[in-house]
Amino acid sequence: HGYADFTLAEAPFAGRPGAVLEFVTRDDEGTVTRRMREYFTVRGPAAFALATGSATWAEHVPLIEQIAQRFELTD
Repeated sequence: HGYADFTLAEAPFAGRPGAVLEFVTRDDEGTVTRRMREYFTVRGPAAFALATGSATWAEHVPLIEQIAQRFELTD
């Protein structure tokens, strides 16, 4: 599907320790056309994920980070 440049790091998500996976897609000339970020955390036996992406990353990354910080998991 053209995904590349994967990075994985620890990151808070939904008020808990989690992980963030970032990657991009490129066109035929190698230009990045879209950036994606997926957040992951585990609570008990369940895993939760939040997938985000944008073609205008710099414009949207502050909102994406706010969503991940405010994301709530309830019992």
